[in-house]
Amino acid sequence: MLTETIKAHRAVAGTYGAPRIRADLREIDGLPVGRRRVARLMREAGLQGVHRRTGRASLTRQDRRPTAAPGGIARKPIRVYQTGATPQRKGQ
Repeated sequence: MLTETIKAHRAVAGTYGAPRIRADLREIDGLPVGRRRVARLMREAGLQGVHRRTGRASLTRQDRRPTAAPGGIARKPIRVYQTGATPQRKGQ
């Protein structure tokens, strides 16, 4: 079983991990093997799949300088006063 796992791993240039190696062994060779068994055999043999997502930088670059909105809209803050049971806005 170990030799088949090593052959399958070398056949794909060492890029596949345990789930894909298991799928290849089951589909191509017809071997009834589980993912955990393949993972254990790969660990024992020192084989590892390729991790493509680790250390990948974000493609979006943020602008670190805050910019004001164009046009400079000046707004008055809305003041709400509590008078009795119903809140009312100033000027009503």
